[in-house]
Amino acid sequence: MLLRRNLRICFYSPNKASVEDLAGLPPASLITGEADILRDEGEIYGRKLVSANVPVSSFRVNGVIHGFMSWDVFFSDESYYVIDMTKSVLRKAFTINN
Repeated sequence: MLLRRNLRICFYSPNKASVEDLAGLPPASLITGEADILRDEGEIYGRKLVSANVPVSSFRVNGVIHGFMSWDVFFSDESYYVIDMTKSVLRKAFTINN
């Protein structure tokens, strides 16, 4: 359980949260880019969530940088792949079959 004094730190840097702090969080979907400067931190966070028994769907997209989904010039096959994966994760989470 997150203590009030740790709450602010965990929002800014989730990796500073303990496994106990993360226990009980809802399922997470993590998307990192191969050339993302925050890739390693994101993947460490995903492993920490798994250690806290939080269901995690994690995807690393090759050849992209941080923020690639929000840059029109980079709206590419990789962006569409992430959109499709996100739809799949949400359908599974909400048990939607189509």
